[in-house]
Amino acid sequence: GGDAIFNFRIIADLDHGAKVEGSKKPLFHSILREGVLVRSVAGSEGGSPRYSVSWGQEHQLYSAHNEAGRGMELSELVNYNGRIYTFDDRTGIIFEVEDAAGASPMAVPRNIVMEGDGNTDKGMKIEWATVKDGLMYLGSMGKEYTRPDGSVANTNNLWVVTVDRDGVVTHHDYKDQYAKLRSVAGAGWPGYLIHEAIAWSEALRRWVILPRRVSEEAYDEELDEKKGSNMVMLADEGFEQIKLFRVGQITPERGFSSFKFLPHTNDQVIVALKSEENAAAGTEASYIMVFDLNGKVLMDETEIPGLHKYEGIEFV
Repeated sequence: GGDAIFNFRIIADLDHGAKVEGSKKPLFHSILREGVLVRSVAGSEGGSPRYSVSWGQEHQLYSAHNEAGRGMELSELVNYNGRIYTFDDRTGIIFEVEDAAGASPMAVPRNIVMEGDGNTDKGMKIEWATVKDGLMYLGSMGKEYTRPDGSVANTNNLWVVTVDRDGVVTHHDYKDQYAKLRSVAGAGWPGYLIHEAIAWSEALRRWVILPRRVSEEAYDEELDEKKGSNMVMLADEGFEQIKLFRVGQITPERGFSSFKFLPHTNDQVIVALKSEENAAAGTEASYIMVFDLNGKVLMDETEIPGLHKYEGIEFV
């Protein structure tokens, strides 16, 4: 057959740069970028397909909503019931991206989720999202919030939220599930994993987890930037049986920020984003790669132009 073409979108978390400078009233923005992934069948029979990526327009998404002067720091893009959603990891707002595949996309707030058990005054730091059995699942980084001396301030980031099609929000304590992942990764307390890329595979009935950071030692803000991982974990529904493998190189500064299964591959092929940030230098970059669940890299990490931190990808 000929080439297969997959249209997708990626969304940026601009952190402090999300604030629109010079705006009279506080205004915040993100970038929704068009991309195309092409799978071309190699010349020889039975050869591996080759993947290549090209980039289209950048669309600006705006909102005035913010928490304490931060907003539109968007993580993740998810298709739920045919609509595309994105999530602000500052305010906990769930936005629907209207016309996500079209010429003039727009972010419309649909819901707001608070962290922990929900009875808190802080927006949920939503870092990953997926759809399982008709519900949207939203998760945070899966690590306790620690004070500088290493003691635990709270465990709000160990909670997971489900949202149903009517927008009803339910909070679930996932500390045991996260602890099992840590233990398999050899990162038990005070070590940690930081998550931005977890998705449920309907085809495999498995959770697929691409940790952003893996550390055997206690959290340290500067060292954390070099704990990037190339680990992939597959867990059954109850997180009882967990399989771990590695894919591609480790570049210590780069960690997974989002992924989706390539359509029509029975969830065997993953298209993943990695991002890196150097707080001291104030620089960021993102990469896209393709690999299969046997750990074979099908497209090497390819830098995404524009030097932003992209934290969500979805096919449209």
